[in-house]
Amino acid sequence: MASSNMVPFQVPMLTKSNYDNWSIKMKALLGSQDVWEMIEKGYIEPQEGATLSQAQRDSLKDSRKRDKKALYLIYQGLDEDAFEKISEATTAKEAWEKLQTSYKGAEPVKKVRLQTLRSEFETLHMKDVESISDYFSRVLAVTNQLKRNGEKIDDVKIMEKILRSLDSKFDHIVTVIEETKNLEAMTIEQLLGSLQAYEEKQKKKQGVGEQLLKTQLNSKEKEEDFGNTRGRGGYRGRGRGRGSGRVGFNNNYAQEDRREGSTRGRGRGGSQPRRDKSQIKCYNCQRYGHYASECRVPKRRIEEKANYVEKISHEDGTLLMVRTNRVGEQENTWYLDSGASNHMCGKRNLFVELDESVNGDVSFGDESKAPVKGKGKILIRLKDGRHEFISNVFYVPNMKNNILSLGQLLEKGYDVHLKNNTLSLRDNQNKLIAKVPMSRNRMFLLNIQHDIAKCFKACYKDASWLWHLRFGHLNFGSLELLYKKEMVKGLPSISQPDQLCEGCLLGKQCRKSFPKEASSRTNKPLELIHTDVCGPLKPSSLGKNNYFLLFIDDFSRKTWVYFLKQKSEVFEVFKKFKASVEKESGCKIKAMRSDRGGEFTSKEFLEFCDHNGIRRPLTVPRSPQQNGVAERKNRTILNMARSMLKSKKMPKEFWAEAVATAVYLSNRSPTRSIWGKTPQEAWSGRKPGISHLRVFGSIAYAHIHDHKRSKLDDKSEKLILIGYDSNSKGYKLYNPNSGKTIISRDVEFNEEEEWNWSLHDENYNFFPNLVEDEEVEQPMMEQEREETITPPPSNMRTDD
Repeated sequence: MASSNMVPFQVPMLTKSNYDNWSIKMKALLGSQDVWEMIEKGYIEPQEGATLSQAQRDSLKDSRKRDKKALYLIYQGLDEDAFEKISEATTAKEAWEKLQTSYKGAEPVKKVRLQTLRSEFETLHMKDVESISDYFSRVLAVTNQLKRNGEKIDDVKIMEKILRSLDSKFDHIVTVIEETKNLEAMTIEQLLGSLQAYEEKQKKKQGVGEQLLKTQLNSKEKEEDFGNTRGRGGYRGRGRGRGSGRVGFNNNYAQEDRREGSTRGRGRGGSQPRRDKSQIKCYNCQRYGHYASECRVPKRRIEEKANYVEKISHEDGTLLMVRTNRVGEQENTWYLDSGASNHMCGKRNLFVELDESVNGDVSFGDESKAPVKGKGKILIRLKDGRHEFISNVFYVPNMKNNILSLGQLLEKGYDVHLKNNTLSLRDNQNKLIAKVPMSRNRMFLLNIQHDIAKCFKACYKDASWLWHLRFGHLNFGSLELLYKKEMVKGLPSISQPDQLCEGCLLGKQCRKSFPKEASSRTNKPLELIHTDVCGPLKPSSLGKNNYFLLFIDDFSRKTWVYFLKQKSEVFEVFKKFKASVEKESGCKIKAMRSDRGGEFTSKEFLEFCDHNGIRRPLTVPRSPQQNGVAERKNRTILNMARSMLKSKKMPKEFWAEAVATAVYLSNRSPTRSIWGKTPQEAWSGRKPGISHLRVFGSIAYAHIHDHKRSKLDDKSEKLILIGYDSNSKGYKLYNPNSGKTIISRDVEFNEEEEWNWSLHDENYNFFPNLVEDEEVEQPMMEQEREETITPPPSNMRTDD
């Protein structure tokens, strides 16, 4: 009977951030399978037709087999995205080198990364709540990355860094080690052992934190126990007890206990033995052996004046807190809790965003449980009127007290420090965020002013906010201009609110604008076309496209967008675009400005332009500012698309639909280049109607025609608005259940509601079968009416 010595193994998976560790594990695995040599040296394929001996053929066959085995093992450690990076590789060595370049970068990238790691190493410092073991792990993680990127760093330098960056509570042992130990003769493990031993001694000396917490929780019970004793050892408690046992005393406080026991109480109960107070620390005098309530030192006054701390950063989840001199309404009070694993709130109305698909239970210290019915964000208002979010908050219905988890704050990079009965909270740049004194009942309370942004809750009842969303998060100044200059039909009066819009915060980035061109503007349509390609965008769109191509008419600033799978399609798309716009306008394209990308400068493209009399001004290499019109338009369209997707929490696969809608809305929005007109009017000569516009991503109920349903079937189906169809003057609606896109005009909208995408699994079919996002924003035909789409009826049809 044959026996096998094979050890089962599991191939490590490569992620976006673990390449260094993954490569080490893979080297060990490939070596254990005797194929690492194929990665290190590879093998040479003989030239076609070469004559090989039998030994050479056997050796080649073995090399090929081992190479395929190595390549297969690499494949096993990659997900689909990573596999695409090496799918064209023919040998294991080639695949390994491609991964190395992709995840570690070329030499210039490595140098930049090395500088970043050096800076990170120099700024490492032990946190107050961090253990020695955790800090060592953090330091070694950075030093290992330094070594893998070519940095020479010895153990002595690492130990010196650790010793000078420890918390101040280790000052004594650091001095001892530096004066009595030779670091060159020590190892990192020995240093860790010495510091851990010291850390354990300090814990025992000061009392373990869990013991202190347990004592605090049981303090009320203890007082009742003392009061329920009517003993015969000189102690008579607060209650009228019936116990007959004797009570032992701590020698240091025997006289005090006897005095306290001399009063006759009114309660009933039995006697219990006294607990050891030797490890109990008084919060008043800071000495051990008694509680603050028993302390004879005069009580310290805790100043509870208003303490406001400001922070300028706008990062998501940053807490800028206001603590007032007295606790306000229960709804605004938050307890800072070191034992809670998550932020928790029981007020549904405080959430501006809630994912109700998150469910579970939360356990409390008394072993009771409460259901978790969601996780979301709570908006708070700061002293200066600005807003921030408390994110990842569990919704626990009927929970009376709001809880801020110190552990969750630590995970986000905040530093929590307890000293002199005061809790200080600092960010990762050591800036003070909040400083809260302990209350009389030994709790840390924050009084936070909540706010509910109109863009989340009431915007659908406010015309200005509603049209802000319908126009793809167009700024309110431009909306006011559209109304005042009567540039469109169907827009109500707009007022500028002072609330924030989360979609704009998440989707629009602040960047320096490209300089305006010094050249003069054109006088007729198509005298100059600006163009640019954006991409590749990941993930691919619903139509499996990865790029979009913009054409902007310099005269009217009207924009057309086309979606591409490859950049090589640009030439064919341009010919299609040229024929369409020249036929509609009656003008000829005179010039087209672009960058020097290969898709615009191919031989056939240049010959076609030369044959048709189209000048081709090209930008100077690495000077995108010279193609500023197209570059700015790219940025504007992407910002609008990103905001629309974020606002309705739609998957990124819908980026093409969002881009197409952004172009459609942009052509109906004001631009500084044309005063008093929209691009659509400057192009077609007619004011566009906008009463048909609805919020992108809204829930749509499309009417089902009689011949497609029976008498008892639903008369409408629930879909999602993903754009406008210029050809049929209808709405583009997506069915998440079937993955199909339809065009319909008989639609009712719920613009406040959004689809719950979390109900679908990862393998959800995003690809529609009816409409491809190939070309959007067709030029308006002569016979097209001013209203591009008939507004939907106010009520759903009820007749069969």
